[in-house]
Amino acid sequence: MWAIAALGVGVIAISFAPIFISLSEGELVPNATIFNRFWVATVTLGLWNGVLVVRGRLFDKQPIKPQPYSIEPLGLLLAAGIVISVALILWAWSLIKTSVANSTFMHYLTFVILGGWLGALTRDLFSAWL
Repeated sequence: MWAIAALGVGVIAISFAPIFISLSEGELVPNATIFNRFWVATVTLGLWNGVLVVRGRLFDKQPIKPQPYSIEPLGLLLAAGIVISVALILWAWSLIKTSVANSTFMHYLTFVILGGWLGALTRDLFSAWL
């Protein structure tokens, strides 16, 4: 039940994001809007991680050893961060050039097309493999 409630809250929050971005662009430029969005998310997730670390140290007997990261996951994480940053900046910029509905439709259409293409690709690969 909690998972469905959390999913509903997430859908509502994502649904209001383009409207809030469009409203904030009356005061700020698109780059500043997205920077503030990333800044708030970084602070929130950093505090949440700190709470989890403190809770783990207080209640767990065995400390978890940190595992070193190799260069490949860090490079992939950096590439994903750059791509999502550019996508959000372009989306925020498109919100000042067109309506919220058109901008949101075009933004999410790319993900739908990419998902359909990947689904067809994996279906073809698995059908050839089987």
